Amino acid sequence: MQQSLLFCLFFLSAGMIAFAQRPDYLQKDSIQSSLDGNTQVFYFDKSRASTPQPLVVELHSWSNSADSQKGMIATQVHAKNWNFIFPNFRGVNNQPKACCSDFVLSDIDEAIDWALKNMQVDRKQIYIVGYSGGGYATFAAYLRSRHNIRGFSAWVPISDLEAWHAECVERNNKYVPEIAQCIGASKVFDVQKARARSPLFWKTPPNKRKNSVLQIYAGVHDGHTGPVPISQSINFYNKLLQDTDEKTVLGMFQRRMLPFC
Repeated sequence: MQQSLLFCLFFLSAGMIAFAQRPDYLQKDSIQSSLDGNTQVFYFDKSRASTPQPLVVELHSWSNSADSQKGMIATQVHAKNWNFIFPNFRGVNNQPKACCSDFVLSDIDEAIDWALKNMQVDRKQIYIVGYSGGGYATFAAYLRSRHNIRGFSAWVPISDLEAWHAECVERNNKYVPEIAQCIGASKVFDVQKARARSPLFWKTPPNKRKNSVLQIYAGVHDGHTGPVPISQSINFYNKLLQDTDEKTVLGMFQRRMLPFC
């Protein structure tokens, strides 16, 4: 497998990313899910160019929806005169149809379908980017989206709900009940259901992403000053290296060496 992997380590926590106001030029529309008829809202910005341009698909964070989150990179995409879409894919991650379910993956793919039909998109330049829960969904799309995606960019992502639940229990934060609600757990946390929603435990497609680039960005303070530990990124990175018989870099990151990118 020839896909490119990049792990960027920053001393400023990725959890410090701020959200700007939603730009006025973003338009709102909706589509119906082919799986259950659910109405998915999304925001979009069409390129003003007369020729096909790249498409950037931004995925909202864990506790947000397309309506509540403003979109981190819409302004930068607009400045490049590219196409942009910001789908809802089941909104806040606090119910079973969210959390990288089949419904989530279908929603993301169908939002891309809409963009391909209604925008002038360069089909060789489709990019998916997400932060926190959006990074979690980016990992899921990397492994299971049916589209040919050129690049994936995951910022302080979640890869393992089982481990994250334990980490959130230790911190006694608001994500503990939300994770349980996502996987349909009641009094007893169901490890197998958590793993079924965790990209860390999914199969890596051997050839599907050979022409794709996956970028993983995390801060060395993440997990100390934010809710998602850097280990969530490291372990997924190592999973992909192991799946392709490459050498892992876990030891280097555990020693928190200087950033190399």
